Amino acid sequence: MSRTNKFKMGDLVLIAGSKETGSGIFQTGQCIGRVECCGLFDSFIKISPTDKMIKISNKRCNVIDETIECISESVRNPKIGDLVLSYYEKFREVEQRIGVLMEIIDVPGKTKMSKILVETEDVLVPFSALITLEEK
Repeated sequence: MSRTNKFKMGDLVLIAGSKETGSGIFQTGQCIGRVECCGLFDSFIKISPTDKMIKISNKRCNVIDETIECISESVRNPKIGDLVLSYYEKFREVEQRIGVLMEIIDVPGKTKMSKILVETEDVLVPFSALITLEEK
């Protein structure tokens, strides 16, 4: 039997939880931890943020790539005419719309808002809820 560890000591890993019912076993919940010791089948992993040590099957873990393209990159604000996605929670319901950014409304002391054209309707949404899908 060959040793095929997916990770090594010090790796950051995503650990899957499971739930077993009469219908089968399902993935539920996840946590992140750092590998302390690797074995052939199991590893000791320190869970974040509690630093609790657990022993877990290697097959329940995946390495998280910690390589970041640019750690100093700022969020890019959309510009008038861009195709945008608005995504935010309103009364515990997710509001998601795609439209063209028509106006940016910045009144001192109030939340910065934007007006997007969704099909034929003007919709008012928080500016901070927008991401650019396509530039003008």
